[in-house]
Amino acid sequence: MSGMSPRRWALLGLLLVLGIAVAVDRGGLFTSDASPDPAQRYALVQAQLAQQDELLASAARLRDEVEALRDVWADLRPRLIEARTAELAPASVRDRVRAVLNRAGVARVRVLSEEVRSASDTAQTSSGSTVVPVRIRVSFDVPDSELVYAPIDAIDAASDIHARVVGVSIRGGGLNEAAASVTVTLTIDTVVLIGGEGP
Repeated sequence: MSGMSPRRWALLGLLLVLGIAVAVDRGGLFTSDASPDPAQRYALVQAQLAQQDELLASAARLRDEVEALRDVWADLRPRLIEARTAELAPASVRDRVRAVLNRAGVARVRVLSEEVRSASDTAQTSSGSTVVPVRIRVSFDVPDSELVYAPIDAIDAASDIHARVVGVSIRGGGLNEAAASVTVTLTIDTVVLIGGEGP
């Protein structure tokens, strides 16, 4: 063996060290708790796949919800009243409510109050506009009690206003009264798109 070069001795030593390392590894001496066994690895992969499936299902549900909201917005958008500023919003609502009631046959509409509702109820659109709620109280007279509901129905059915009658007060026109007309007071809630092309 004296005829082996130092280089061969180094290679033989390296092979011996690698052989011992492989034998020890196969014996399980270098197995750490950090690397899971195949069963644990399989369970981990299955859990990750289940999580991924859940995320994909959530994404599909979110896409469906976003599409449904876009459909609602497409229906609602043409019916929104527009104003350049929040201060002009009540005037825009007043003009639109008067127009709807005039089309329903109400000649004279009295505005009792109008207010922009709480700032906490405002919303932002995706285009950066703001939607603010406005409440208006109006009063008008109709010749008899049978004509009371036509203006209310006109507000509910109008294609150019998204509004809801939240309060109704009716005076006059009772059986024992000789009143010539019935006075109707409506409280109406609506929303205004600020930044639109309104007055």
